[in-house]
Amino acid sequence: MLPSLLSPIASALGVLTLTLGLLATPRPAFAHAPPTVSGPLLSPGASCGFIAPCTRIGEIGLHIAALSSLRTDKDRSFLDIQGQARLSLTFLDLAEVGTVFAGHIGREQNASFFSISSPATVYARLRLLPLPFFRPLTDPFFRLALHAQHHFVDANFGAQEPPGFARTSLHVVGGQSYGPFDLDGSLGFVLSPHPERPPQLAAFQLGLAASYWFRRADNDYPTDQLRIQLEALYQFAQDPRFSTQGTLLAGLLGLSRNGFGGSFAVGPEFIDRYVGVRVLAGLLFSWGPHVRNPWAEKKAAEPKETPAWIWTLLGAIDPILREDGCVWTDPTPRRASVQWFCIGKPDPHQPGMILLSSGLRLPVGTHLWEHGTVLRINDGTKVAEIPLSARFHKAVLDHVDALLNHVSEPSEEICDGRIDPVPAGLDSGWASVVANDDMGGRAAVVGMQLYRQLTCHPEAQSSIEILALLGKLGRRGPTRGHANIAEQIEPSAKRLSQGQLHHAISRRVHRALEEHRVLRGRYQARDPRFVLRGADAHAHRGYQKWHQDLDDEIVRWLDRNNDVPAERFEAYLRSLYERTELKQRFPRGFEARNEEGTK
Repeated sequence: MLPSLLSPIASALGVLTLTLGLLATPRPAFAHAPPTVSGPLLSPGASCGFIAPCTRIGEIGLHIAALSSLRTDKDRSFLDIQGQARLSLTFLDLAEVGTVFAGHIGREQNASFFSISSPATVYARLRLLPLPFFRPLTDPFFRLALHAQHHFVDANFGAQEPPGFARTSLHVVGGQSYGPFDLDGSLGFVLSPHPERPPQLAAFQLGLAASYWFRRADNDYPTDQLRIQLEALYQFAQDPRFSTQGTLLAGLLGLSRNGFGGSFAVGPEFIDRYVGVRVLAGLLFSWGPHVRNPWAEKKAAEPKETPAWIWTLLGAIDPILREDGCVWTDPTPRRASVQWFCIGKPDPHQPGMILLSSGLRLPVGTHLWEHGTVLRINDGTKVAEIPLSARFHKAVLDHVDALLNHVSEPSEEICDGRIDPVPAGLDSGWASVVANDDMGGRAAVVGMQLYRQLTCHPEAQSSIEILALLGKLGRRGPTRGHANIAEQIEPSAKRLSQGQLHHAISRRVHRALEEHRVLRGRYQARDPRFVLRGADAHAHRGYQKWHQDLDDEIVRWLDRNNDVPAERFEAYLRSLYERTELKQRFPRGFEARNEEGTK
């Protein structure tokens, strides 16, 4: 529809260009001296037509208009071209405020060119009928509005344009709709300042505007608009500094559903005894929920939000909807974001949107509020019930996270295995007896292993891995069913005597790799291709300060070298461990393995 709306406007602008070319040739002077420069009588508002005020205001929105006006006589003895820029805001079909800046360029009767500015104008419009909050009590087809406009004049604005001083216009406008027809009539007064008396009546104006709508605006959704417009505005001068003048215009106006529109009009005009022609053309852009541009659609689709502090007060947290249609938990210092449960699927027709089974569409990245057993969006709309299994799974993760948050500084005796139901180096036969006794030995052994994992390596382990460890222990069956538990204990003691495993691709380094332009997807966290064994139990124990500093250095290097290939990164990584301090900690260097170890 947009090309069809702009096509007549483009044609009209072409005719206007041709007219300007023809007007460039000097012509004989008209019998009457042409009038001094004067702009259109009124700036009527974003939803009106050309120069006459109307009763239509429009929904909330921002409106920007660029208008041009050409005026000449039949002998083309002079030329006046006016440019005008208008910015306005509309509020709930109730009020509008705006400002206008304009200026003239042209050629006078003696073939000399001029350029001057017009007054700076501000205006306000207010709908009086239908009543804002009592529409059932009033006729919805009859409208009444008040229009007030003030022209500021100083050395930079309007001093050279007649009448050359500030003035104020007040208009009362009434309108009625008859199917596709709209009629608006106005009565206005122009007041001029007086140094010793109250403002004096300088002129009064009568206006008429008639519209026939081919496509009218719809209140429920954005639509294309197109209408034919006929306007007349007549001014009766009461002050000798003003002119008696009248303008009659007929033209076409259109606005697309995307907020882009235009207008074109032509008609006769007279000022005192002078008769000429005026041609107007303009472009308009509207920005708001009543049109379909990207910003407007986004804002119109946003629900009315409940402040976040209210949800927090209610005990709610906010998981995130991801591109797979699943809800992911918010990351914590101890746990990365993990998939929780799925509530929809990607919309094949709208990339970046998730289609829920209820028919609701939500953008990827939406924060959902978990309140009790329900997920909601900010306006309180229910999105999904949280399955019992998902609630249980998350409760366990949160409980382990809480344990990780309260662990104390690791004790060397515990981390080295000197305090343990089965101390390191204990004879395997005695170890089996301790683990298989009838007084809960198996629970003591497993509990101490879990406690050591939590206490000695809190930064190296997440709640996800702790759950995995518990799962592995649970699948082994009762300890009493094993003839000897030494095979489960001796490897741990052996690892302690030799030193822990160190993974050069730590989780922090892996996150930086996943953000790298070239290396993304080439490595895994705790990659088994880049593992080193500590020289002894003291060489590597948990996520120590030297390890944190080393990760910082690698991350900074990746940030500075965002386009290096994998070979260069691996060469850099290996060169780090050739340093004397790290060589002493890991004398055997890198060794590929699949066994689990400490970060």
